[in-house]
Amino acid sequence: MDCMGKWMSGIVLNVYFSIWESNYEIQIKRRIRQGDHMASFLFLIVVEGLTGLISQALSKNMLHGVKVGKHDVEVNILQFADDNLFVCEASYDNIFTI
Repeated sequence: MDCMGKWMSGIVLNVYFSIWESNYEIQIKRRIRQGDHMASFLFLIVVEGLTGLISQALSKNMLHGVKVGKHDVEVNILQFADDNLFVCEASYDNIFTI
């Protein structure tokens, strides 16, 4: 596992809370669940990586989006909140690239 993979699994699998009470430390261990504040942070990290990979595929002409509007603006991925929508030409090459 590479450095980023170890870092991500360390965050997901090892969430600790420490409570100090009268010089006594209590540690609560759990995994990240839906609705956890850390889940949003991890999602942003993954989305940034996904966007970077899409940009690389576009620059290498491995992925072809769809041109929309009267100015022919190319759209390839739409992201809002926690949703990702790939908008590409219907081809096997685009499927394999994604």
